[in-house]
Amino acid sequence: MSKLALAVACIITAAVAAQAEEFNGIVIGANADTSNVEFKRDTSGGFRGKGIYGDPAKAKVAEPWVIKEGQLRLGKPARVVEGKDIENGLSNPLFKNATAEAPVKCRLYTADADDAARKIKKGDLLKIIVVTGN
Repeated sequence: MSKLALAVACIITAAVAAQAEEFNGIVIGANADTSNVEFKRDTSGGFRGKGIYGDPAKAKVAEPWVIKEGQLRLGKPARVVEGKDIENGLSNPLFKNATAEAPVKCRLYTADADDAARKIKKGDLLKIIVVTGN
């Protein structure tokens, strides 16, 4: 029975992890009233990429917002460690003042599929982590 429970737990964990795509990028604009964020995906790869960004894209931030500070931890593997919530979310001056000339470096998580129960559409932002550090 315990093997069955372990197998079910592994399947559920894999299903939850597969619901979001994560990538590095920069936020170049945000509107708290419409919950929309304009960003560019980092196409150079890795945490220490060359800062080569793709075309601007827009996405809605899913409710409830998950917007946090994060610290880049280099090593094997390199990762972003989540910190505390960013006060006022998209209304924070950090996002209000974001432009292409003064972007906000982030780790972005988007939905891979629609979720009618949570009113999430494919491509909606599930989480934004503002990255600081190395």
